[in-house]
Amino acid sequence: MLTMDKPEVLLINLTLSLITLCFSSSMFVLLIIMTFTQLREKFTRYAYECFYVLDQEDEEIKWFIYHLLDKDHFLLGNCEYINDATIFRTEERSKLLSEKIHLLKLLKNKEGEIEYYI
Repeated sequence: MLTMDKPEVLLINLTLSLITLCFSSSMFVLLIIMTFTQLREKFTRYAYECFYVLDQEDEEIKWFIYHLLDKDHFLLGNCEYINDATIFRTEERSKLLSEKIHLLKLLKNKEGEIEYYI
């Protein structure tokens, strides 16, 4: 039974109850997020997705778009994965967005790939 005879004890009990409730709620949310990411990884068909543009002079060369360097420039490279690239270049945002951008989806089973263009 709660009484107001000892407000310090009541305050401590309320504080501990609130901390316990917050901790258990955060653990429950974390469990849901981890389960969702594991299910998404299991049922997705693609191992990796990336964007690229074709070279202006040689249509056989693909320049893969990695990320923004600053507000107006993108970093491009010659391989799907930034760690495997050997040649890098920068491109202005306006010039890059005026070109046809391709989306490459690499399948998990390594049997092929699917390409789209934007």
